[in-house]
Amino acid sequence: MGHPARVAGHARDLGGSPEAIAAAWLHDVIEDCDVSAADLRAAGIPDTVIVAVELLSKRPGQSLEEYCAGVRGNALALLVKEADLADNTDPERTSQLDQATRQRLAKKYQRTRSLLGL
Repeated sequence: MGHPARVAGHARDLGGSPEAIAAAWLHDVIEDCDVSAADLRAAGIPDTVIVAVELLSKRPGQSLEEYCAGVRGNALALLVKEADLADNTDPERTSQLDQATRQRLAKKYQRTRSLLGL
């Protein structure tokens, strides 16, 4: 099972609405694929989901503080980011990384959680 499916599962487990689960499935699509908000809108994705996906998409030059402030200000995006962090910090997955990478990511994700108020 891939990352989007796991994040959607975490969002569901956190009590996420259908919109939150949809945003979880799509959370990386703007950032990682040749897909825009306009493409999502044309596909019939609700605006509430698109706004959350846009907030979850890091922009070039955007600081972590700016990114987290945007996510923190939108309940749907915040729930999906919490689900994303749950997957990114899953001990079963991180145990496969070397010690230095594991420590670097743990520090990064702890800072992100702090900035998000999680």
